[in-house]
Amino acid sequence: TTFTASAPRMSTSSSKVGGEDGAGCKAMVLSHPLMDGRWLVAISFTGTTRHLADWLDNLKIEQEDGFHQGFLRLTRQFEAQCGQIAMPCLGAALSRPGLTLAGVLDMLKYERSPVSLVVTGHSQGAALMQIFIAHLLQNGVLPQYVLGCGFASPCVAGARTLKNASAMPASPVASSGSRQAG
Repeated sequence: TTFTASAPRMSTSSSKVGGEDGAGCKAMVLSHPLMDGRWLVAISFTGTTRHLADWLDNLKIEQEDGFHQGFLRLTRQFEAQCGQIAMPCLGAALSRPGLTLAGVLDMLKYERSPVSLVVTGHSQGAALMQIFIAHLLQNGVLPQYVLGCGFASPCVAGARTLKNASAMPASPVASSGSRQAG
């Protein structure tokens, strides 16, 4: 589902990740103009909901490609949908009709990108944020255009998964009721 919000030059898109079994929307994508003429794109991943599918993904703790299998599955589902997530306001502003989130992510690979990306999430959503950003960096996105902030994130990767984890532009934030390994 894609819709344009009533705020001028702001667009919102949502992506249904993990929804085959009724789990619902797992991500929201927003874009907004910045003061310097550039644009900010924000992706927010939701945490675990009451749906059984969310809990089953949380329990898929075996590692695949170095990541928690359940969280990796959800991240890959979102990544597969990036070409269908329309960015109509941003596309119009950049004279790129039909622009999708996949096209925006490609722009982040080049110096002087007209966009920056912020990715957030809570709990399961913070896990998706970390894997998503790791994949972006592995695919050539420049870290200066990406910022991630996760709240109460579970463990998502094995100790040797990320070659330089300290350089990753993502910060986990623990809540008072959470324990953070580290």
